[in-house]
Amino acid sequence: MVKDNLETKFSKFYKEFISFRNETRTDIREIKETLSNHTLALLNIENTNNIYTDMYQANKDSIRKLDTRVANLENS
Repeated sequence: MVKDNLETKFSKFYKEFISFRNETRTDIREIKETLSNHTLALLNIENTNNIYTDMYQANKDSIRKLDTRVANLENS
């Protein structure tokens, strides 16, 4: 009787564990898909930001000259 009770409890526990494991795997799979989508979006934002940074660096001297001209006109 004790053995049957123990086997029943173990069987029930095992079924619940397998169910939980499968739910967890499904959740992890969904999280990975979401992270993958977000990672691609972040990489796109980062690349765009790098492009604007490069453009700013290339035009830095022209920007500084324009700022100097505007400041001189405003002070006149």
